[in-house]
Amino acid sequence: MIAAQRLAVKNKQPWQLIGIAVDENIDDVRRFAAVAHFNYPILYKDDIQMQSFGMIDAWPTKFIINKQGEVVDKIVGAVPMETLSQHVARYLK
Repeated sequence: MIAAQRLAVKNKQPWQLIGIAVDENIDDVRRFAAVAHFNYPILYKDDIQMQSFGMIDAWPTKFIINKQGEVVDKIVGAVPMETLSQHVARYLK
């Protein structure tokens, strides 16, 4: 997903990638994020209402959330950057 955020910044697209960590240990998440050099914010599962996202059946799962905070799309599993870009483009019009 780091490439996705890089693409958004490069193309000056009006969207932001946000990671949601569901691990039990927040310190492990912080260490991993630092080592992996994530270039996007990471929320911890306790910071948000996870039930608003519905069931997460596979990793990675990506959600597209509109400006009103509503989940408008869900992409399950690894997908090519072009597929992700197409999903995001639908909501930028």
